[in-house]
Amino acid sequence: MKQRINIDKNWKLSSPDGSGWLDVPRMPMGVHEILRAHGLIGDDFEIGEGESLKWVAERDWAYRCDFEASPAAGAGPDCLLFGQLDTVVRVALNGEEVGRGEDMYLPLRIDVTGKLREKNRLELFFQSPYGYMGERPLPKEWEGKMAPWKILRKPITDFTDYLGAKPCLTLIGVFGGVVLERADGAELSRVDVEPLLSNGYHVGAVAVRVAVRASVGDCRAGAPDGLQALVSVKGPNGQPIDSAVLRFPEGQPEAQGCLRVNSPQLWWPRGFGGQPLYTVETRLVREGDGAILDADEKKVGFRELKTDINFDLRVNGRKIRMWGADLAPLDGRTHRWNGERARTLLDLFEMANMNTLRVWSEGEVYGDELYSECDERGILVWQEFFGSYGMLPDWPEYQELCLSEAEHCMLRLKHHACVFMWCGGNEVVMGAEYDHPGERVIGLDLYARKFPELVARIDPSRYYHVTSPSGGQFANDPRAGDTHGYEMWWYVPGMDYPVAFSEHMRVSGPALKSMRRWIAEDRLWDAGFVDATYPWKKQGDLMPEAWFRRVGNSLDAKAGPINEFRDADTPYELAFKYAAAHAKSFKNGIKRSRMGRPSFSGKPRISNLHTIWKFNDTWPLIYSGIVDFYLEPYIPYYEAKRGYEPVMCCFDIRDSIVLWLVNDSAGDVCGELEYGLFTPRTNAFLALRKVEARMPAGMSGEIASLDEFGQFRSENVLYARFTDAARGVDCTNIDYVDTDRRMSFPEARLELVADGGDILVSTDRFARCVELEGSDGGDEVGFYFDDNYFDLLPGAAKRVRVLGRHGRGAVRAKAHYSPHVATVEWRRDGG
Repeated sequence: MKQRINIDKNWKLSSPDGSGWLDVPRMPMGVHEILRAHGLIGDDFEIGEGESLKWVAERDWAYRCDFEASPAAGAGPDCLLFGQLDTVVRVALNGEEVGRGEDMYLPLRIDVTGKLREKNRLELFFQSPYGYMGERPLPKEWEGKMAPWKILRKPITDFTDYLGAKPCLTLIGVFGGVVLERADGAELSRVDVEPLLSNGYHVGAVAVRVAVRASVGDCRAGAPDGLQALVSVKGPNGQPIDSAVLRFPEGQPEAQGCLRVNSPQLWWPRGFGGQPLYTVETRLVREGDGAILDADEKKVGFRELKTDINFDLRVNGRKIRMWGADLAPLDGRTHRWNGERARTLLDLFEMANMNTLRVWSEGEVYGDELYSECDERGILVWQEFFGSYGMLPDWPEYQELCLSEAEHCMLRLKHHACVFMWCGGNEVVMGAEYDHPGERVIGLDLYARKFPELVARIDPSRYYHVTSPSGGQFANDPRAGDTHGYEMWWYVPGMDYPVAFSEHMRVSGPALKSMRRWIAEDRLWDAGFVDATYPWKKQGDLMPEAWFRRVGNSLDAKAGPINEFRDADTPYELAFKYAAAHAKSFKNGIKRSRMGRPSFSGKPRISNLHTIWKFNDTWPLIYSGIVDFYLEPYIPYYEAKRGYEPVMCCFDIRDSIVLWLVNDSAGDVCGELEYGLFTPRTNAFLALRKVEARMPAGMSGEIASLDEFGQFRSENVLYARFTDAARGVDCTNIDYVDTDRRMSFPEARLELVADGGDILVSTDRFARCVELEGSDGGDEVGFYFDDNYFDLLPGAAKRVRVLGRHGRGAVRAKAHYSPHVATVEWRRDGG
């Protein structure tokens, strides 16, 4: 059986002064992390203050490891496998150079057959990315059209402040496992499994294609005599279903076959059914003695996927509209996979009623666990290759690396049920059109011709999208294909009802409790700082200096409608103002995407997708993430959560106010829709109506016009609640015809009651933006609520589930414009 030996002990890093070696506390581990562990760099690293850390990536580094291995453990081949090396590296074994790497997105596999001793020294020599770029200047005709770091196959965000490091923090080092693989004469080089459906989804099969190699250097070498592949499929409960013996034709390295699965259970996106997964096991066996030489296991789901350039997705013949967010790198301090952090983010993703995750191309390689989790949770994955904003080199050797990355990505992920499409990259064409209109897009052939040809060869059943955005008259055309939210800078026709809104973004910071972890108390509010919407200010004057230093970019353009909220005189109010404006942009944009057409227009519902840029913050910063670096969701997150409820009601507030009911759940709904006008000043309804409302699954429609109420004062609050007891649906929408700045909200007194592990929240008067917080012995991080920052009317208690890692604590609540605070002791077990 092939051995996999982790080489994760006895590693050392060359010291900065060149005088010796530093012990590496754990592997994998990047250079910055190692230096931090030895106290050689300070707290700046923890929050991405990169100015004092530039020197780290400006010099070369060496790792070394001494390990033992039997010189001849088996018949071979022996190889070293490096999961992720960042980026330009030479590899030496026992003083001999055995390989080189120059692509962070590709694992590096090196044949070391016959080179191992009992005692071995493995060395990795990393070249500074800045040194590498200095040796390879851009051709003169490319200058000004692409950044110099585009020649490197590593994230461009390692060289900019876009994700939050200031001015940047360029990582370098080892971020994936280092493994010695020792085969016994032959090994599996590739196992493709593809679930197939026919006869109206009643008959299933698993097509299996197996490739072997006897020498690492040539995957096409013929299979040795006497090999066979034993393939089996098991059902979701582990029950055996079918098996087959695949034999290799003489001199051929590949064998294929098909396993039958009668009446397969279908895999569905979350909210539309279950996610049954079948296990396909492959064992490479030597016929003479029955020895198992290698093994592979993959989980697959049976589903039929069909989509097109307008993201009209059909799963098992059923129309699925997609709501979700774009994933950014998990932690700017490292490119190492963090499964625990990813699972927490996916928990929050599900809680936000999202079903579609866009894996952004300018990020990093995520662990297999991400896709397995999405398979099990029913989260659809839009997977991008690693193309980044604007033009890129069209050198043949460079594009060959890009093609190798895409091929590796597809071969690694295409068996996952969750992956519904491939995409060449992010804002490649759009960036070129914006920055260099009318000019040739250098490197476009890779996305427009070479990637599609590769997809057609490797995975022809999935849709390929050239780059995001693309598909219309111009790259960012909302009327066809997908669009990104740049309407703050551009007039974009069709932006009110885009076909696929793949990046809806605005800028705000996290909650103040998170900001206090990276801004000193005495810098939260500068002496002399005045927050005033008018007169117009330069963007650097919109926030205190320490705040503005951590802004991603373009605060003046990308903030939400901050002029609609009151000027702030405290840090707490300033954080609220930007977050509430961010949330209002989401409320309006999401509801239009959910409606899918103007009121009473008679047009078809055209919107198929809405995703938010971005779901998570990579560093502590003020920008577009709706879950901050400390994994805390804030006001925009909860607005998106309410907007993405499968069944929701909303108000289209224009010349007339129209009440809509939207149903993107799996079944029809029929129930009572209550709506009216509530007056906070009198603490009573000015008008209230109840009607029966129906909406078929997958549809949206107008239910009522509030013109029936005639003229009313703008102090009144719009209220709607739809309930369908049979389906367990209960959704509420509260909206306004005036701005927060002009409204007068009462000083509501809340009451909290702990009930069976939940919290019941009630109020004596209208409560604007009820904020819930928890504290467990002073630890305020990790309390999650299934709703928060909500508006609440008097007269009924709202039940809120308390989630997260804490089992007990004090929960406090207050309405934003009220000084009154309510507190209750809470325990998860209800005791």
